[in-house]
Amino acid sequence: AVVSTQSTGGIAMLSVTVILAVIVVTVTMYPFTPNSCDTTTGLLPGNIKPTHYDLWLHPDLVNLTFRGRVEIDIKVLERTKCIVLNSLDQNITSIKLKQADGTLLVTEQFSYVPFHEFLLIPLRAQLDEGEYRLVIHYHAEISHGLKGFYRSYYSTAEGEQRVAAVTQFEATFARHAFPGFDEPAYKATFTISIVRDTEHTVLSNMPKNETVLYGNAGLLQDNFEKSV
Repeated sequence: AVVSTQSTGGIAMLSVTVILAVIVVTVTMYPFTPNSCDTTTGLLPGNIKPTHYDLWLHPDLVNLTFRGRVEIDIKVLERTKCIVLNSLDQNITSIKLKQADGTLLVTEQFSYVPFHEFLLIPLRAQLDEGEYRLVIHYHAEISHGLKGFYRSYYSTAEGEQRVAAVTQFEATFARHAFPGFDEPAYKATFTISIVRDTEHTVLSNMPKNETVLYGNAGLLQDNFEKSV
């Protein structure tokens, strides 16, 4: 995925291009202990499958940070008391797990396994097979590296230096931008929403569905159509 920001004629312009690409590979799934957060294999356990992501981002191009919210529709294939997904370089502020009817389920304190780039979410009760929605709020830095959601700089013909916020999600770099099931075998659809200033422009590889007011500070939110 690519997200860029530009400015022309002294007016800042945010150009966000999100390109979602899927690489199909064969991944060997290892045995998983249902009642524990098993991370011994270094791969996601394979007992939970994502089907759709609603990704919301609010970049701050002055302080080079961003706030994010990812809502993941998941399908539990085997009963478990732990959700294991990928996450790196995010400060997570809240996690909620909902049943299909919206009922909240109790999660225990989450933790990280930095070596494997895992986020572990233990559950107080056994999670039965079925469909759920996982909602995670977080904030992070628009990073210096070439992974996830990162900053880039370029110069105009007049020599003015400008900043660009760019994403690189392949092959396993999406975990730098948002928590998720970031292995090539876990395919899902996406819906992207970006909050911006009125003088900014947001672009995506999917057509824009609508632009709505966001909050009371004169901000706008661009919502894009669901990926195919």
